[in-house]
Amino acid sequence: MIPPVFEAAERPSLVCITAAEEGEAARRDGDLLRARQRFAQCAASSCPAVVRRDCGGWLDEVSRQVPSVVLGARDAQGHDVLDALASVDGAVVQRRLDGSPIELNPGPHVVRVEIAGSPPVTIDVVLRAGEKNRPLVATLAPQPPAPGAPAPAAAVAPHPAPTLALSPSPEQPPPRHHGIPAGTWILGGVGVAALSVFGTFAVLGKTDADGLRNTCAPGCSPGAVSALRTKLVVADVALGVAVVSLAAATWIGIQF
Repeated sequence: MIPPVFEAAERPSLVCITAAEEGEAARRDGDLLRARQRFAQCAASSCPAVVRRDCGGWLDEVSRQVPSVVLGARDAQGHDVLDALASVDGAVVQRRLDGSPIELNPGPHVVRVEIAGSPPVTIDVVLRAGEKNRPLVATLAPQPPAPGAPAPAAAVAPHPAPTLALSPSPEQPPPRHHGIPAGTWILGGVGVAALSVFGTFAVLGKTDADGLRNTCAPGCSPGAVSALRTKLVVADVALGVAVVSLAAATWIGIQF
């Protein structure tokens, strides 16, 4: 939640901070696909530099954690089948098994592979964070004989139930969760950067003021006086931004 003091800020910055907050919430909920989409938004070039830096790091981390599977199917003779319909959790993901990876969130999923003339194969699978390109190959049962046709000799023996070959994969560490909201880090970074600007221009302004006082005061040129005034104004504005940003960061941390 962004405090009311920032509602008048530039909308692009608010959009970037909101995207970072929503990405963190999605990652805590285990929705890595949405978290990656939101972090990509706040890592865009239109966002402030401090936001881009943090979101870029989170985007790389989440991208490494998103698991993926590669679906395949074989008929009863062991031949690869391409024209099959594949769905995950009830949603169609491929209408032709072309060997390309499918990215999913970590956790349990129901995979279903269907081909005309054969019973569908359904399997429950649990994906781990960081598990990439896990192969899932369904073995389809043979097509039943046409009505009235004698059953082939091989059909006398019961055919084993459809199985799904799963390749072993190493245990992956669970995704790390951050205990401090993204807004606290972002606003804290803005406050620290503003303090740095304040310190720089305050020192420059004091140095120029001392120089004018010792050399030309009170008859200094308007250009020199204007340059001094500009540095002092920048220092004052930076100090105000630093105070508000650090106060807001503290407020968000307390609310969390």
